[in-house]
Amino acid sequence: MSSDNKRQERIKVYARYSGMAFQIFGLLLVAMLIGKQIDLWMGNEKYYFAAGLSVVVLIAWFYKLIIELGKKE
Repeated sequence: MSSDNKRQERIKVYARYSGMAFQIFGLLLVAMLIGKQIDLWMGNEKYYFAAGLSVVVLIAWFYKLIIELGKKE
């Protein structure tokens, strides 16, 4: 494998995992905003729905990650 191919492979892996980081950040941000709005609408003193939705999003995202990493490329 030439050095150009190795470099391109490293860039590809870096792009894949940095994309995953942005994806989880965006999903958590949306879950927190939606959960906060639900909590405000229901009159909760603490952000129970925001925390709950965040946990659900994390579990779903990790499940998706495990499925993706288990696939043969």
